[in-house]
Amino acid sequence: MKPFIFSMLMFCIPILLCGQNKQNYDLDMQAFKKSATTQVPIAPGYMTVQSEYLQISLIREGYFTIGTNKGTDISTLDNDCQITYGHPYAMTSYPVFSVDDTWNRFDTYFTEPESLHFTGESGTLTLFGTSSNGLKIEYFMVAKSLSPVVEITLRMTNSDSVDHTVSGGLIFDPALGKHGDGVLSFGSHKVSGDTVILIPSPVDTMKIREKDTGAKGLSVGFDYLENEPAKIIAGNWFRMYEEITPEHTIPDLKKISDLLLRMYWSPKTLAPGEAYMIRTEMHLLPPDFSGPVFCRWDFPFFLTMDNNMMFPDRMNTLLSLSNTGGSALQNLTIGLSFTSPLSSGTESFSIDISPHETNIQPLTVLSDLIYEDLVVDADVEIKYNDAVIERLTRPVFIPATPVSDTGLVIENDSVSTDGFPDIDLIFSCEIGATGQRILNLTRNNLFLYENNNRITDFTLEKYQGEGMGQVDFVFVLDVTGSMGDEINKVKSNLIEFTDSLKVRGVDFRLGMVTFLDNIENIYDFTADVSLFQGYISQQYAHGGGDGPENSLDALWQASEMDFRPAAKRIFIWITDADFHENDWATQRTAEQVVNQLLTESVVVHCVGTSYFQMSNYDRIIVPLGGNFYDINGNFRDILLDIANLKVLDRYALKYSSNYQSGQTINVKLEIHYAGLGTLKTYNINAKTDRNTDRILSCFPNPFNPTIKIDVRKPVEITGTLKIYDILGRLVNEFHLGKGNFDRTLWSGLSRNNEVVGSGFYIVQVVLEEPGGKRIRESAKILYLK
Repeated sequence: MKPFIFSMLMFCIPILLCGQNKQNYDLDMQAFKKSATTQVPIAPGYMTVQSEYLQISLIREGYFTIGTNKGTDISTLDNDCQITYGHPYAMTSYPVFSVDDTWNRFDTYFTEPESLHFTGESGTLTLFGTSSNGLKIEYFMVAKSLSPVVEITLRMTNSDSVDHTVSGGLIFDPALGKHGDGVLSFGSHKVSGDTVILIPSPVDTMKIREKDTGAKGLSVGFDYLENEPAKIIAGNWFRMYEEITPEHTIPDLKKISDLLLRMYWSPKTLAPGEAYMIRTEMHLLPPDFSGPVFCRWDFPFFLTMDNNMMFPDRMNTLLSLSNTGGSALQNLTIGLSFTSPLSSGTESFSIDISPHETNIQPLTVLSDLIYEDLVVDADVEIKYNDAVIERLTRPVFIPATPVSDTGLVIENDSVSTDGFPDIDLIFSCEIGATGQRILNLTRNNLFLYENNNRITDFTLEKYQGEGMGQVDFVFVLDVTGSMGDEINKVKSNLIEFTDSLKVRGVDFRLGMVTFLDNIENIYDFTADVSLFQGYISQQYAHGGGDGPENSLDALWQASEMDFRPAAKRIFIWITDADFHENDWATQRTAEQVVNQLLTESVVVHCVGTSYFQMSNYDRIIVPLGGNFYDINGNFRDILLDIANLKVLDRYALKYSSNYQSGQTINVKLEIHYAGLGTLKTYNINAKTDRNTDRILSCFPNPFNPTIKIDVRKPVEITGTLKIYDILGRLVNEFHLGKGNFDRTLWSGLSRNNEVVGSGFYIVQVVLEEPGGKRIRESAKILYLK
């Protein structure tokens, strides 16, 4: 290997491979894989040659790459670019061949290194070997002089004394430009999904472009000199990179984010002395940098899962914007849009670019977990004087998060077909082991089926049909010396906060616990806003200065306040400091406090310092279903967001049925969240079903010593009320007679009048309608002693 080539290889691998982010799909050889992390890779046999326009490389094992030298355009945008992925070192493009129906690569067929011969001179790279059965297999790559063309030849000669059936193929991993991929087209037809192209078809019109939107960038085409391939397969690299045979199954997820081409020629039986050859030319077409700005982005083409976590879930990317003209461009507007689950804190920004200069903008993009494989789009749109002058769309594959089918419980659920064909499903969802209600489900968490047909067109909102009801708010307020501004902000925005609650029909009360290193004051609940504002006015910032404060004892103390049994319980925890934990100030731990608050069904929102969010605040607010707000943000907006009561624990799912009134419909709701899952089935009849919304309610919950279990139902319907323990064993049973309201008082006694143990129990009501139809509804209750 020439010294300068080896030096270039050492420099490129750590930078370019990490930029491509194809970890977990790497090839085995560390030095040449798609996301190598080694700092001093050991290169195998490797050669490169170049023409005026192009450069080609070949590794002894048969892997090749192609890139531009200075390209064909007067601009520099096509200089030193990739045509195949990872030029000049990657192992993702290579020839394949079949001998007597068995497909191989060079490195799997010629297992002894000395059996392969490797040369490079005068613009030509050659690799050949002779196997023990007498077959000589040769591979040539030629960077033609004075033209932007690479000729690729695979030749197989039978030197054996018997016939052999042979065939050839080419695996081509395009990655045009810098950080680009490849967009495949045949004539005017763009291939955007996993496809098998059988010949005859107009393969001479096949082109691969760098981009599909805006200026198209680099472009290449193919000419087939001896004969055309019999089959071309286009699909995603991460699904196909280990497959070398012509066999292919179209996957359910067809959209391409990282193009791989597999080309196969028809087999031929070679008599002794006969040869088989395929010859292909890849030619560099004139590039398209026609707009005033040309955009490139080092955004990864797919994400991966690593130990059931998204990798990367936070992508620090670079957006490259090049001014292609001789005039300065000022006040360009860069707009960003992302398909869920991708997101970014940046939606748009403005920049200036000098003539023939490139502006590099860092962009951070986040990805949430999802529960089915998706290819989604990240889109950049550049405007000048309100006119779109460039656009880039990057498709990204995001894999599904592995999940269990158990661990979640659907509660308080009911189905309404009153507005058929619209069907409404009302439900709550909780973690079975803890009883924690899940307050932040999105459409990505839900999978809906109607008679086993997937329904994707549905809406999901927090359910408000029962009214906002009662809410008890507790302000858990740090009053140390640095909190003076925040205390004043709470006071000045309190009226608007409570007015918003009144408009929404919330029956609210306000309470407060103030703290430093110790609990300072406890203010009981009041519905008198003026009185509570007086409590706030009494607060002043004092003390502190020593770092952590005693938030844990304050939260615990707040959990022991006199809540109304039916009220939702929301804490607004305001602090600019870390918290003491199991030290001289408190013996409590965050986990103990969380368990206490879960028992009391409390939701905690934190208004705090972002520095402490992930290290400590999230330990409290994530399991308790709350949100984090930056203490330096707009307090008015923070309080109004909390007043929207997004913590409502029931959801309303609505969709339009594909079936006729009177037909029996089997509806399945599947939910996945945080690695857990559940599936529930509803058999409904659109003609006879009625709104059974919330027939069962239990309060107080948790309870000690007695819980009131109310059942609302039509007068003529009877039924049973059963109580089960968490293992599904029947504990007690009550008969429900006729009447539209039935209240059962249960004091933790079994059917044998024995006192049961504390813990979770399941209440199930079963109503018997005329004709034998049954209506069921369940709720989980917690008995505390």
